[in-house]
Amino acid sequence: MWLAAQYTNVDGCNFTHNTAEFGGALAFDQGNNKILNSKFVENSANTTGGAIYNGQWGNNVILNTTFLRNTARDGGAVYTGTDNGNVIEFFEFLKKCGTF
Repeated sequence: MWLAAQYTNVDGCNFTHNTAEFGGALAFDQGNNKILNSKFVENSANTTGGAIYNGQWGNNVILNTTFLRNTARDGGAVYTGTDNGNVIEFFEFLKKCGTF
């Protein structure tokens, strides 16, 4: 989902099995965006940001969010082009482990 709004709030959402060139589930390129209490499961991007792609502008906050088995060439879960004050707190990155 490409989000070009100045302010976007995502709260309590599940993103599962999405695919895109970049930002498998969500892609931002501007604005001040918040992602709260959400889950990103098995999303993929061909290039960057398996779950979330953040381009060049904006301040993004990701809180209390889980990332599970998201894949991309760069930034398997989250890719950010610049550090313009992004905040990621209280998150959980999970990966499926093989058995021996």
